[in-house]
Amino acid sequence: MTTIDTVAQTALTELAAITNLIVFDGHVPALGSTQRDDEGRAKPYAVLYTNAGQVRTSDRYAYTALDLAAGFQVTCAAGTPRGALWVVDKVRARLTGRRLLGASEGFCKEVTDPGPLRIDDDVPSDLRWFLPLLYRIATTN
Repeated sequence: MTTIDTVAQTALTELAAITNLIVFDGHVPALGSTQRDDEGRAKPYAVLYTNAGQVRTSDRYAYTALDLAAGFQVTCAAGTPRGALWVVDKVRARLTGRRLLGASEGFCKEVTDPGPLRIDDDVPSDLRWFLPLLYRIATTN
């Protein structure tokens, strides 16, 4: 059965393939000068948060795992609203509808409407707009 680590590593690899996108795994460190534009705003970035998934069996009394239903969140962010929406478009184009784990496994589906852009204004001098995209994939053994 596919492991959740394989799901996470594959998703990170797919995100890293997006040109001009900074990718973080599970947290956003303090941004350095290379991660900011000429006006000091955060460059477009994505953060992958992977959940543990759920092992599914053929029935509730079965002891053999058949597949892993896994999910993850990709938070799309930038120092401008348009930058954050650019990240959303790029992430969706890269992940939605793809099979992340080979020709017959890991169909990636966005599971909910993420709603409007949100603003992180905890530090007024470092405003960031963001939108979390939730994905679900299923692997079959």
